[in-house]
Amino acid sequence: MERAKELLKNKILNVSEVAYQCGYKDVSHFSAAFKQFYGFTPVSFRQKQ
Repeated sequence: MERAKELLKNKILNVSEVAYQCGYKDVSHFSAAFKQFYGFTPVSFRQKQ
């Protein structure tokens, strides 16, 4: 999840691409895992950056 967080900070890749880079084939599964780990979704994390 740390790698996902770093990739999301860069804003170069969209959330689907970040999910794929982190080994997830399904973006909704990635989003759910990210939210469970950090307490917020990848999209809301990116909006705060």
